[in-house]
Amino acid sequence: EKKQQINKQKDTQMKRVLVKDLSANVLKLPRLPIPSIQQTAERYRASILPLKPADTVKAHLVKLDTFLAGSAVTLQNALVEANKAAEAEGGYPYSYIEPIWDNLYLSNRAPLPVNTSPAILIKKVKNAGETQPSVAASIVYGIAKWVQNVLKEGVEVRDANMDLSPMLRQFGASLLPGEKVDEFLITPFEKLRHVIVLHDGHLYAVRVFDDQQVPLEQAVIQKCFEYILSITPDTDNTTPVSVLTAGNREVWAGAYAELVRTPENAETLKKVHEGIVVVCLDSKKWEDDDGLKNGAMLHGNKEESENRWYDKHQVIVSADGQVAFNFEHSGSDAMQWARWVDDVLQSIESKAAATTTAAAVDATQVPSLVEPLRVTFGKTFAGHIRSARTEVLDLISNTALGQLHLPFGKKQLKQLGVSPDAFVQMCFHVAFHKCRNKLAPTYEAATTSRFFHGRTETIRSATQEMLMLAEAVNKETKESATPSESDRAAQLALIKAASDRHSTIAKAASKGEGIDRHLTALNCLAVERNDNAALNFFNDYTYKSCCEWGLSTSNVSYPWVERFTFGPTTPNGYGLGYVVDENEVRIMLSAFTSSPSTNVEDMNAAIGVSATRLYTVLSGSKL
Repeated sequence: EKKQQINKQKDTQMKRVLVKDLSANVLKLPRLPIPSIQQTAERYRASILPLKPADTVKAHLVKLDTFLAGSAVTLQNALVEANKAAEAEGGYPYSYIEPIWDNLYLSNRAPLPVNTSPAILIKKVKNAGETQPSVAASIVYGIAKWVQNVLKEGVEVRDANMDLSPMLRQFGASLLPGEKVDEFLITPFEKLRHVIVLHDGHLYAVRVFDDQQVPLEQAVIQKCFEYILSITPDTDNTTPVSVLTAGNREVWAGAYAELVRTPENAETLKKVHEGIVVVCLDSKKWEDDDGLKNGAMLHGNKEESENRWYDKHQVIVSADGQVAFNFEHSGSDAMQWARWVDDVLQSIESKAAATTTAAAVDATQVPSLVEPLRVTFGKTFAGHIRSARTEVLDLISNTALGQLHLPFGKKQLKQLGVSPDAFVQMCFHVAFHKCRNKLAPTYEAATTSRFFHGRTETIRSATQEMLMLAEAVNKETKESATPSESDRAAQLALIKAASDRHSTIAKAASKGEGIDRHLTALNCLAVERNDNAALNFFNDYTYKSCCEWGLSTSNVSYPWVERFTFGPTTPNGYGLGYVVDENEVRIMLSAFTSSPSTNVEDMNAAIGVSATRLYTVLSGSKL
């Protein structure tokens, strides 16, 4: 298999996939496999053992065995046959889980910020300038050049085993709010002309391509942003439609339906949908204020909550030129976002200085490139905006954020013979166990992009090996205690076992051999067929509680990522985004303040203590 992959990479080296071929499987990637029912059942059994008392597990597994002896094979066969039929037709859905997964995102009625849309703060970009307009123009020009290159030459194939079809869903993409389910709109690459800009809640469309789809000069784009900053009223927009995108989706859908009854509003909102991305020019300087940065990237804070449009990817630029991205998540995942951001940042950092400066641009041409977008409505409609704003401000107030830096990274951990990702997961589990004397059901995202239209699978990292390690480490009651040689030897063995087990289940998940997508599909079939025997298992409290992620975690590690964050996926859980750099690990924490079960400060401290203890055991010396 490895030889085939190497040969495949050699064959496709330096090749590109043209835009017209992105929706086709030109890389001949396999279809996401459906695991056997026996394999999933076996792995499910193993996954719940560390999470529940033995008597609870025993009673629950009786229901699993009843399901397996009953309709499980029938449901599995139906799933396999439907998948074969879809494959034979050659169209959507391209995997057994795709329609279910799409519907989970599009039918979710909860607000997008915190709950769904993740955010990345990037490091300072070389050659991007220093001011807000110059930095924003550098990013937007880089995106425009990326679109132009893709239209002309296609997307470069860096890895022949990575699906590139989601690249069609990055720019000019937008959610269209619906009462029960949203729609995902895609503007063809060849029709992309403008970006949407928000400043103090005021909307603008800014041309970045000419009619031949050649990008305007970066200096011209910068001049447009400077112009927007100069013409925006001094006071914030008191009734910004943008805030509706941050609230309940059903409310936004009803408000949207009201707005588009007016043809002018329908045209304005169509322009927003067709915008390449949304550029948020914030009014506050972030400087070195970590709390301000963390809130700005995830939900906008109270000061900038109206300066976001969550139906689309957003480039957020602070008043002092710092940059974050907030991503619309229904159409793609971190692997795809990182691909185009990486390309854009590389193009900015490698380019020569621009021959034309913004000061040299003919200012008279700028107003024709900047179109203020106005949405009109009556007094009663403003009530929707006020309600959405209240909901968003409540969400912001209810979201606690924290961060933690560990003074070692990939280099040191690999030298000590442990998987860096597994080590961070160990820190999380030992910390949670320290706080709650148990492990939490844990989700870690694994990409399945090696398959055509692959998205993600769950790594259930709360294993029996993790539990044994957490129990052993937390037996030492004094935080300053240094383990004895015998304890250290025992804990070293537990660390190795936990690391090896984690690597095994992570590899299985990336190969499409996890359990959660498979179980979700079987559950949906059981609901459709009103299969009581199956539902007796799927509706059991133990099953449901083991799928409520007390720790929702994700590793997004690229050289340009400073921080990565998202909200908890359950009311009583934590969101843990992390970046493993060469010599440092950076962790972002989130939780809801309304939860009696979570406390960001306590968890933050526990992760720090656990990381120090584990590193001491590994290295044999204190940090």
